[in-house]
Amino acid sequence: MCVPLELSEERRQLTEAARVLTGRGSLGGHMTISVMGKTLAMWAVLAGALLTVSASAESKARIVRLSDVQGSVQMDRGTGDGFDKTFLNMPVVEGSQLKTGDDGRAEVEFEDGSALRVVSNSEVEFTRLALGDEGQKLSTMQLVAGMAYVNYRGKTRSAKQRGYSSSDPRALECERAGGTD
Repeated sequence: MCVPLELSEERRQLTEAARVLTGRGSLGGHMTISVMGKTLAMWAVLAGALLTVSASAESKARIVRLSDVQGSVQMDRGTGDGFDKTFLNMPVVEGSQLKTGDDGRAEVEFEDGSALRVVSNSEVEFTRLALGDEGQKLSTMQLVAGMAYVNYRGKTRSAKQRGYSSSDPRALECERAGGTD
């Protein structure tokens, strides 16, 4: 029987491919499918472990909320879009600025129930809302204009123990030591 050389070569290649797929052959002297499968499985497990470790690490970001809005209140979320109208329960993130108009007032509530009340014609910048390495909540607000009141509901400690400091009378920095108040 006369078979063209090209067909014989194709048949040889198909036979070799079938051997490789069933694990009984090799890829031109390279790894067999079973060895490649084990290697691939090992890499998949390693990648999964790395992703799990990085996903379980605590986030340093914090989000507090706008718990009361009355009158003209605007917020610049630091995205480059400028000031926009606010709404109840709007998230406040690091870098945000809150501004009240002539008839405006706002209240920002923190995780422990503490509140920052901003009166009319005032502006506050939230320069830091983060978590420290030991889980303490770090908050820095800058009163740019006007007046604001703070109602602190954390654990009872002296101002020094709480981490309050202010080199500028318009700034309030708060580190809540002890972790999860």
